[in-house]
Amino acid sequence: MDIMPGRKKPSGAKHSPNGEPARPLSPRELQVLHLIVQGYSNKETAAKLGVTEATAKDHRRHIREKLGIHDLPTLTRYAISIGMIESNF
Repeated sequence: MDIMPGRKKPSGAKHSPNGEPARPLSPRELQVLHLIVQGYSNKETAAKLGVTEATAKDHRRHIREKLGIHDLPTLTRYAISIGMIESNF
């Protein structure tokens, strides 16, 4: 399922916004990140992807751990930096 039609598929950045080396996100983690920055809850993410809510929470935790980012504004900036979403500014 392509939840980001028409967009290039980002592979993740080499460094997270805090300058630490970032581990690449899996394709599923990229999907979850896209939903996070759109404001989806764990329950909504799980329903959209056909997984349990616990699995959605695990994906979110893995994203935070891999990127070293623990807040939504910084996750959003990261998503903009890899071309996942566009900035309106």
